[in-house]
Amino acid sequence: MSRTRRTPAEISLWVALGLVAILALAWRMVPLSDAAERVRSLPLEGLTFRGQDVPLDAVETNHFAGVTLLKREYQAGPHRIALLVVDGTRNRHAVHDPAYCFRGGGWEAVSSSEIPMLGGRATRQVFRRGNESRDLVFWFSDGKSRYGSLVRHAWESALRRITFGRSGEAPVLISLQASGNPSPDWDVVLQAIPPLNAL
Repeated sequence: MSRTRRTPAEISLWVALGLVAILALAWRMVPLSDAAERVRSLPLEGLTFRGQDVPLDAVETNHFAGVTLLKREYQAGPHRIALLVVDGTRNRHAVHDPAYCFRGGGWEAVSSSEIPMLGGRATRQVFRRGNESRDLVFWFSDGKSRYGSLVRHAWESALRRITFGRSGEAPVLISLQASGNPSPDWDVVLQAIPPLNAL
């Protein structure tokens, strides 16, 4: 009984499949460095702000399992701001478009713009539902550069996994929310809580 010889294309395919399997195992076994220390270093109080931790509800506890997270309220001058910081290194599915929850709750996005900030730009979105309005500002940060692009975050997170963390520090999602009218002056808020620029 004669054995058929594998073609070079078949051999290449089997080699490629083997490499993918080895890399998949390596990605699961080699832990990536996270941003836990950076996130936990955000102070509750400073000269121009005061904050308090807010407990997670049951849905948030389930959704954010395995991630480093801060949920706080800050008073910055006359503005009361809700803060959420998420490090998705251990559970990348926990980081998603912050506007997703608004849309799921029946809120309609009425505007979107960019806000310049130290080391980059943040995304600002305004939502309305009936007579209520909410202001959302979010950005991703690796401690040096800041950006409000979900596509860039997905790319940089994938690159970190592929390079086993050698491509850069872990990016975290920072989102700020304010309710009511008038909308806060976000430049004033960001200046009033300077440690946000170090995340």
